[in-house]
Amino acid sequence: MTDKIEVGELKELCKEMFIQKAEVARVKAMKTEEEKKLKEMQDNILAHLEQHELKTFDTGFGKVTRKNSPYAKIEDKQALAEYLKRVGDYEDLVTFNASKMNSYYNEMRQKAVEEQNLDFKIDGMDVSSNRITLSVTGVKL
Repeated sequence: MTDKIEVGELKELCKEMFIQKAEVARVKAMKTEEEKKLKEMQDNILAHLEQHELKTFDTGFGKVTRKNSPYAKIEDKQALAEYLKRVGDYEDLVTFNASKMNSYYNEMRQKAVEEQNLDFKIDGMDVSSNRITLSVTGVKL
């Protein structure tokens, strides 16, 4: 627990948090734009390497290499899951997105409430704990 502060100090702390939140959003937007520029440059360089039939190119301050690597795309999740279970690699390779699973649980729980299903449970999920978070709305700076 933190030291007790006055309401005015809490208001100032919240204001600072809103300012920081806006700054984080600004930096994220800038980062996204810079990453987009980088991707466009990389695509352009790849095209030029291909055009000149170069696999590698030493620029004097770094080397660029055009690689052709296999890329596995999942076409049938069920078949893949069955294969991984059969060869014993399922537990090591398959993960769940915790945020999506939490949203899924809350959606199913709400549906159960509406249906008055008091025995609602999803096997394999522990919901015995709660997480307290801060909701931030109505930023006025």
